[in-house]
Amino acid sequence: MNKFEYRFAVGTPDLRSSSYTIFTNPNKSDIYVGHRGIVQDMKVSLHESGKNYLGYTSNTKHPIAIQKTAEEGRHIHKWQGFPIHPANYHCHFRIVFPTRELRKLPRDVNNKIINWIEPAPKNHQLEIVIVTGPPGNVKGFYNAPSKFLAEFKLPNGSILWVMAVTQPCKPEAFQKTKASNPPNPDERIIGMLTSDQVPAFVDLAGD
Repeated sequence: MNKFEYRFAVGTPDLRSSSYTIFTNPNKSDIYVGHRGIVQDMKVSLHESGKNYLGYTSNTKHPIAIQKTAEEGRHIHKWQGFPIHPANYHCHFRIVFPTRELRKLPRDVNNKIINWIEPAPKNHQLEIVIVTGPPGNVKGFYNAPSKFLAEFKLPNGSILWVMAVTQPCKPEAFQKTKASNPPNPDERIIGMLTSDQVPAFVDLAGD
């Protein structure tokens, strides 16, 4: 059976976010999310069992990841999929892209393998949302403006949807993440929101 891979960034090659990949392995219904720069060391694993993790990879070569794995185990954060519809649809993870945080990055990628997604309007954020559920009509998940970006039938018969949802920006939620990282305009900061019911990566500028 084919595997699923959706590689994307928000914005344009001139003013953009980091790039991410949502992917599966052949004949498996587990879903993975990785940031281009750190996926070899850390990724999100969304398991068919409903148990979801942010954790270090088993083959990481990063010394801090190796040390943390030895001391505390591979899993950094754990959660369950959050039901969003009475017919057994679940939202598992989000990646949040505040429009105010888009920047020109010094190192670009091959545009042919990137799905460029239009950013949210000013003072808003785009949320890329991972949803699974049975085949059928999945419209009406959110009250906010939304659209479907990709769809894939998993081996267990469920459907994986990648959605884009536009929400008002909440900059106060990101200030602590940015304050804890040294400013560097040539890099992105990948924060982690765990206060909401559905955890999220937050893609922030390094300045």
